[in-house]
Amino acid sequence: MYTKVNLTLEENEEIYKEEVVAGLEGRIILKTARKFQEYLDVMNSSDGCAIRKGETTKVDLDFPSSVPYRQPLQNWFQVALASDENCIMVDPLDCKARYKGALPGVYCEPDDKNHATFVFTDEPIYGIANYLLFIYDSADYQAFLQGVTNLLGGGLMRNNAIISDEYGNKIMVSDNSAQPMLLIPISLIIGGHEYVYNAWQQILEKE
Repeated sequence: MYTKVNLTLEENEEIYKEEVVAGLEGRIILKTARKFQEYLDVMNSSDGCAIRKGETTKVDLDFPSSVPYRQPLQNWFQVALASDENCIMVDPLDCKARYKGALPGVYCEPDDKNHATFVFTDEPIYGIANYLLFIYDSADYQAFLQGVTNLLGGGLMRNNAIISDEYGNKIMVSDNSAQPMLLIPISLIIGGHEYVYNAWQQILEKE
């Protein structure tokens, strides 16, 4: 599918600039989990609108130990953030950020509702990806949150509830103000899985 470079744990720590641990089947997991919160719906009032929030969950980010061949080598965040600004997969919020991008993967529900895993898949052609992880590097966090509110109050509402996918997956919002992130079910993306796969192919093949 693309030219891969297999890296050791130490080499992965160098390009991600954070500690990693060994995962299953030769994968790596970033040691620091990210916190995400469910955004359930928008409540409108005379003072404006507010978000009704659900569970807060720590999410492990799970990646292959290999990365695409680049000079210099890039981690998967950097690959995504180098994508085409005009790609709708990059930014459903229309939020200003230094760099923006998205990674397809599988959001694995937590057993105890407190710790989940996002398993990035570099080959979504096989249809196993169910979420996109949107990344906003150095975005204004309040503007990011307002963008989420606008998104929920605009196109993703039906009778004051988020349109979830057939499995009940909801939108998840990170609390990382330095690099805000957003987890959205792929079925809520215009064009669905086929669009995501084609857009991802263009990102992956970009040199």
